Amino acid sequence: MSGGAAGQSEPAVVIRPAVVTDCVQLHANLEAINLFEKRDMTLPQLSVADLERDGFGPERVFWALVADRGGELIGHAIYTLNWAGYDGIGRCLFLADLFVRESARRLGVGRRLMRALAAVAVRRGAPHIDLTVYGWNEPALRFYRSLGGRSATDNDQLTCYYCDRAAVRRLAAEHEEQEASAADSAAAH
Repeated sequence: MSGGAAGQSEPAVVIRPAVVTDCVQLHANLEAINLFEKRDMTLPQLSVADLERDGFGPERVFWALVADRGGELIGHAIYTLNWAGYDGIGRCLFLADLFVRESARRLGVGRRLMRALAAVAVRRGAPHIDLTVYGWNEPALRFYRSLGGRSATDNDQLTCYYCDRAAVRRLAAEHEEQEASAADSAAAH
């Protein structure tokens, strides 16, 4: 790879596990994803402190691999551990985000991150990596197909759903009300 002044080359890209000091740059990458996906930026966003707590705290819920070029994080793969009871899968990884900065796209960084993630999956005894892709993101769809990815929507008639914050809060409140009512009823007898 060449770039910069004549005779100088860009630093090599190193794929490595994220460390807590990467959180500021991971946060900037997440903001870039949100802008690319045209997310509603008026909604509360994750903070650097959220990343530090959830990715490196005592109750860790995600891990990340980063593509580091001379101290600049030009890409990342953020993943979680998951479990699937179908097809004898058991442990699996869920790829929450794969991101490569625009200036580093088409250089094989995304493929290198996915290879490293596959190696993590094998080491953890996870035969499956699950992920979601927006149907409008044709370059990403082509990329995942080139890696051997299959569309569960097309092949298995699987549709992905989610419960947003409002739905989760409503369901939790309904649960608490039901439990309180059941406790009151039990105490009355």
